[in-house]
Amino acid sequence: MTRLLLSLVMVISLTGCATQNVSTRTGAKHGAYYFLYEGHKNILSLGVDARFHYRYSAPAKQDSAPYSYERSGRYVIEGTELWLEEELPDGTFCRAEQPMWIVWWGERCYLVQPWRRTEFIVSAITHRWPKDRGGRRLPVDLREPRETKEGWMYLHEGDWLLPVAGKPIVPSGKAPKQVSTPTSETVAAHLCGR
Repeated sequence: MTRLLLSLVMVISLTGCATQNVSTRTGAKHGAYYFLYEGHKNILSLGVDARFHYRYSAPAKQDSAPYSYERSGRYVIEGTELWLEEELPDGTFCRAEQPMWIVWWGERCYLVQPWRRTEFIVSAITHRWPKDRGGRRLPVDLREPRETKEGWMYLHEGDWLLPVAGKPIVPSGKAPKQVSTPTSETVAAHLCGR
């Protein structure tokens, strides 16, 4: 499975990316972001006061009851990265191990989790989705760009109704780049910031 994904990563690349002037697109939109699939709900809300609130819920299964939890804290935007810092019971904050990417695609704003970066890029370039960790292909409606609330990336509330224009602008090192036609180089190089 890992070799298959790595092979896919090696075939589809971003070396043809062009630096994009994104001075008006350096932050994230405030409000709710949705990451919903198969009854699981992940909703991340970003407030204007630099605070976040996260809610997760999973449906009941045959042998278990519904499950949910919530987290809150503050967020920090550093260029094209969003860092979540969960507030602990003692009032201190614990920063996430890796930031989410803030990705603008036309007027749409996505927050891409670190473990979903490759899938997002592959989906954006080819309009296909690689197999998930269990070897399943995802349904068409979970690929990006999407037209509903359902999807595997955090998308700002209502942005699924906005038309997609151009290619998504993704972080590469410290300079945002616009995804363009894939070449035979590597997505891995792009994801490593080279």
